[in-house]
Amino acid sequence: MSDNKRIPAGELSAYERWELPAIGGGRPKKSSFGKAQSSTAKLPTAAEIEKIRAAAYEEGFSQGKAEGFASSKEQGLAQGLEEGRKQGLQQGLQQGQSQIQQQVSGLANLLQQMADPVAMQQELVAQAMSNMATAIARSVIHREL
Repeated sequence: MSDNKRIPAGELSAYERWELPAIGGGRPKKSSFGKAQSSTAKLPTAAEIEKIRAAAYEEGFSQGKAEGFASSKEQGLAQGLEEGRKQGLQQGLQQGQSQIQQQVSGLANLLQQMADPVAMQQELVAQAMSNMATAIARSVIHREL
């Protein structure tokens, strides 16, 4: 509106408030449409206001719930992924350590088994040497007597 005078919103109809001003300046003419509409406008009742409020509350609640669920889900997934990685790493380390222990004990048993035949052979050789020495000593002693 090009006039410096401000027209209170209550004096204009809903149509006139949104009507574009004339290019030549000045206030647009009132139409019969605006008058008819302003005279029949009726205020909402308390029940209608309550319905509007309840609908707005429900809409806001459902929107907030959906947004909260989405953000909580993302946060929960990220947290679960991190905890899962930590638990998986710990479990893998424990399993790896147990496998290493099993392999080390298996290798120790194998080395022991490999060392046992050598010791057994040494015992057999020592026994054979003592038997041979005894046999030689008997032979020598029998001849000289």
